[in-house]
Amino acid sequence: MPSSLHQETVARASSPGGTGRMPVLPDNSKRDWKRESEDKEKDGRSPGPSLKIIPGQAFAALTAAHLAVVASGTVTVEAALAGTPAIIIYRLAPLTYQVARRLIRVEHIGMANLLAGEGLFPELIQEDLTPERLAREVLGWIAEPRRLEQVRQGLARVVKRLGPPGASERAARVAVELITTEG
Repeated sequence: MPSSLHQETVARASSPGGTGRMPVLPDNSKRDWKRESEDKEKDGRSPGPSLKIIPGQAFAALTAAHLAVVASGTVTVEAALAGTPAIIIYRLAPLTYQVARRLIRVEHIGMANLLAGEGLFPELIQEDLTPERLAREVLGWIAEPRRLEQVRQGLARVVKRLGPPGASERAARVAVELITTEG
């Protein structure tokens, strides 16, 4: 789950005074977010924007969204299948990231971008992932509906490439092929 600082930045930038939605795995994430907000209130800090936590309903939330902010991983493919443009974010421990970059040489890290063969979704990775940069990306997408439509057209090509049911297996095969042939 992205840090609350990033969540707050995006929520404030994209819908001042509104309620954002944050789907999470049905684990402790909802409890952790609520506890963090309560701790902020106790300390006299702003609890942040109103976020509705939706456990276990990621695909439904992606389908309903105009734009999503997602962690790198299979959720990028889910966003593509939902036809929802997304901004991919990810941060690893610096040493882990350096080792991974040396072992795996691909142009993009998001599975949807790998499948598309292009950077349909912007990737904010490591130092590029700041609250300001993320807010700028979100606002830029919101201000350019034509850009969102172009990405949706690219996502339709990805979905067509994946074909009928069984897409997860085909996506995994393509990703493995890309990793093994690029490295």
